[in-house]
Amino acid sequence: VLSELGDYLESDRLTATATPLGEIDLGVADASALGTIGSMTLKLWIDDTGKVVRTEIESTDFSLAYSDSIVSIFTQAAFEPAHVNGQPVNSVLRIEARTD
Repeated sequence: VLSELGDYLESDRLTATATPLGEIDLGVADASALGTIGSMTLKLWIDDTGKVVRTEIESTDFSLAYSDSIVSIFTQAAFEPAHVNGQPVNSVLRIEARTD
């Protein structure tokens, strides 16, 4: 994917996808307290250092406020960057966040 951010590789071009360095706790944005049940698909652009540099909501069942809180949680998360043949690279990652 070429963008104003440069070249970010989709998963089919990676030998290892980006992975969170720790658990991503959506409990901070507790949907059950809001009576919200559903899912959200989020697209993350993660650079070769593991930093989320851009986000995009592709779909959501949640309110704007709850969706924004999930985006904020993922934006602040640290990732092990994606790799191609052992070298860290910029990548695009799709995440589905679900609440039951």
